[in-house]
Amino acid sequence: MNFKWLNLGRMKKFKVLLNGQNFLVWTDGHLRAVEFFATRYVEALDANEAELRAVDMLRDDPELIELTQNDPNDPPMIYLESIQEVEEMCTVSGYTFYSSEEDSSVPE
Repeated sequence: MNFKWLNLGRMKKFKVLLNGQNFLVWTDGHLRAVEFFATRYVEALDANEAELRAVDMLRDDPELIELTQNDPNDPPMIYLESIQEVEEMCTVSGYTFYSSEEDSSVPE
């Protein structure tokens, strides 16, 4: 008998590295555009679903929502950097922020 159909719908584990860009945050008394990297582990049917789940985790993060000061006409963006299927899930949180420009201050 062929039991390949049993694997249909079986969740896989993924490590997803995301890059946030154009996030306006207050730092050193100035509103600055910053970027970040964030790794999230998710369970999903495939890599596409894993990317969406990881992005949703960031979009729903209350700390990131509170920190972000973007105008609706200038939204921040989240991009996939890498994704890989893994055997084990890890619990991670947080962000590695950086500035991509020498002076990324936003005029007030």
